[in-house]
Amino acid sequence: MNKFKVGDRVLIAPTSSFYIGTPCNPINIIGTIQSISPGGCGISVLWDNKNRNGYNNYDLIYAESIEMFPIY
Repeated sequence: MNKFKVGDRVLIAPTSSFYIGTPCNPINIIGTIQSISPGGCGISVLWDNKNRNGYNNYDLIYAESIEMFPIY
């Protein structure tokens, strides 16, 4: 079961292996889920920096969670 839906605003979770800070895996940049497909990395996210990548459920958190991980 997928906890996200198309249109949700998300961030890469700090616990994700994708939390590396590249243009396609940005840190502290919000993205929008574009599509969801079954299988590994089936959640397609378009980041606000105009890059796109695929993720699993556990790689993402809701954008409102950004308050839990402040930017210094």
